[in-house]
Amino acid sequence: MIAAVLKNETQKVFKRRLAILLLVVTAVIMLMTFGEFYLSGSAHITWQESVKNEIADYQRIVNGQAPSEWDGKLPTPAEAQRQIQVLQYHLDNNIPINGNDAGWFLADIINKDLALLMVLMIAYIAAETIAQESGEGTIKLLMTTPVPRWQVVLGKYASIMLTVTIVLAYTVILGYFTDGMLYGFGSLTQNVILSPGISGASIDMTISSHMPLWQYILSGTLLNWLSLACVGALGMLFSALLNNSGAAIGATLGTVIGGQVGLGVISKANWPNYLFWKYLTPAANLPIDTNIPSGAQVSVTMTVAVLIIWALIFIVSSMFVFEKKDILA
Repeated sequence: MIAAVLKNETQKVFKRRLAILLLVVTAVIMLMTFGEFYLSGSAHITWQESVKNEIADYQRIVNGQAPSEWDGKLPTPAEAQRQIQVLQYHLDNNIPINGNDAGWFLADIINKDLALLMVLMIAYIAAETIAQESGEGTIKLLMTTPVPRWQVVLGKYASIMLTVTIVLAYTVILGYFTDGMLYGFGSLTQNVILSPGISGASIDMTISSHMPLWQYILSGTLLNWLSLACVGALGMLFSALLNNSGAAIGATLGTVIGGQVGLGVISKANWPNYLFWKYLTPAANLPIDTNIPSGAQVSVTMTVAVLIIWALIFIVSSMFVFEKKDILA
């Protein structure tokens, strides 16, 4: 029964929304790629030169001469000294911190640049799945079908997650080959330093955490998939609660965006670590390269656990609400 619902809902999504989603992703990737190409043509420096400049800035901090152009919170001299050790390790062992090849471009768009945009797109699609049936006048037919209502909800949710999987796979393929044609495909097997090992007041790279670039990209993709699964389940809940697709979309997007704004106000508290809003762009929390490990940093395990728990809460709540929905409403 679920398979039949999945097939029907997938056909609907593919006809109405998939082409638009892929078009948006294509436009964003093309703009980013050629924007990067334009900038690199006018002011391009190698990663080695960039690292040397960073070392010089950190050395000035160690010497008590903070760079006037420094953006962000100024590290302490001890933190700056550790950063210098990490950066020097990259130079000495020829491990790029950043790159202009397709692998590094892909890591950026998957882990940072496109993550929130995809969250909003999937929230929109999920919020209209059930609520749209009311607007089209098919809700009563849907609720009187011999298929159990909880299977209807699961079938619709499965179609959303299939869409998510297709969009993410398309993003990976298009992003890699588009940037690769301009800058070269590089090596996806090169090591990425996730976090340097701290031994006392210094860095011990022998106990640092490493990961191949392809694995880093895959990890970010899977984390984003979980985030979209959670947002999709939230959209399903509002779609089951509200009979108007516009109201359901507004409630979902308002919850997603409002929660993100609220997190900025209560960022110093610990309890927001258990809320799903903190993990809507989870791959951005993956430590990489020169990040000095912090005790306050949220682990990948915590990220996965919170997203799965909230997704289950939302989807089970959706099934309960739809099961109790009045057929005459």
